[in-house]
Amino acid sequence: DLDDLLYDDIDETTVDQDKASHPELLAQVAELQKKLGEADSQVEALTAKTAKLEAQNTALKQNISCLYKTAKLEIKRWESQVKERDTQLAKRAKYIDDLKHKRQ
Repeated sequence: DLDDLLYDDIDETTVDQDKASHPELLAQVAELQKKLGEADSQVEALTAKTAKLEAQNTALKQNISCLYKTAKLEIKRWESQVKERDTQLAKRAKYIDDLKHKRQ
């Protein structure tokens, strides 16, 4: 018989065990699908958080760059003011020195 040739090596107890484990396998599949859904949700949440952090990082880099450039310009301005004051003080000191020499 053809069935005997095809299925002769299959043990009937194995088939019965497979049938018995079918509900267990379905439960495992359901649990794994649930975990997959949770993992997908976590990936989605982390992806959104990463995008938000990348945007904040970009904004912070731009802000610190602007602050750095502003600080450099401010230092140059202060240096220019100090130089101008030093020049004015030197002129005044020379003027006072000239006046002292004229009086003598």
